[in-house]
Amino acid sequence: MLLLPAISVGQDAIFSQFYANTLYLNPAFAGTQCKKLSMSYRNHPWPTFGTFSTYSVSYDADVPALSGGLGVIAYADREGGLLATYSISGIYSYHFDLSRNYSASLGVKAGYFRKELNWGGDFIFPDQYDPFGNGISPTGETLPEYDMRHNVDFAAGFLVFSDDLYAGISAYHLSMPDMGFYDVQRLPMKFTAHLGYNIYPRFGQPAFTQDMQGLTIAPNIIYQNQGNFHRLNAGAYFDYWFMTLGSWLRYDLKDNFYLIFLLGVNNDTYRIGYSYDYSLSGLYGITTGVHEISVSLKFDCSRKKTRHRILNCPTF
Repeated sequence: MLLLPAISVGQDAIFSQFYANTLYLNPAFAGTQCKKLSMSYRNHPWPTFGTFSTYSVSYDADVPALSGGLGVIAYADREGGLLATYSISGIYSYHFDLSRNYSASLGVKAGYFRKELNWGGDFIFPDQYDPFGNGISPTGETLPEYDMRHNVDFAAGFLVFSDDLYAGISAYHLSMPDMGFYDVQRLPMKFTAHLGYNIYPRFGQPAFTQDMQGLTIAPNIIYQNQGNFHRLNAGAYFDYWFMTLGSWLRYDLKDNFYLIFLLGVNNDTYRIGYSYDYSLSGLYGITTGVHEISVSLKFDCSRKKTRHRILNCPTF
């Protein structure tokens, strides 16, 4: 098994259903929508490296007594049975109004971050040199079958929104924790900027109003940077009645293009989405594409029980 630099240095796993996993995108989202429980699963099979699987579970709610929202998110990423990443974090966001038409949220996240490496895997290092040959460390100690590194982790984000516009920035891994197994390897900070807008071409009303018949088109753009990785996502959602269709183009700024297709159903109590990532860069013969499923349960969407504007953004 080839241990790629991208794996050893570290890059966060990605989700294609960005707004189905808002706390992973930006901690400032906590409490800006309904009280909700969200779950996401992403499966990326690589015939050479094995299956990469990513799981996320989160809950967030508006808490008027705290003038904001609270959230918790747990995350697991398993890369071919060799490397696994786990984290659990708590989030607080402070909500405030900028004007009659614009509201804002400032979120902070603190959590526990852990990586596990299975030294029993079939490794071949890029320089063809195994620093722990035959399971023996440089000091002559026998290595355990599994090695673990853990640290604390912090993030912050800002979100501004009106009835139709929503935009934000976030920064993850602010302390750049050392997660190296045999030398110092700082986890690079991840920066995200996102922007979206709701357009109502037919009825002039959002799709969640009483008639539930409005057509909403929501163009979006998301830029992310982590270390040497740069990623640009551009696409749009089409909401009509209880159905959502979406399409995104992802460009990794290294000549890697992906086309993302989305199908979802959404009502007052639940949301279910499925997306598929298709490579346009010649990787289809290497990987069979990426499947992602998300489920969310919504508990209280009353606009009368919150002091501030409820964020009206896509849910996938």
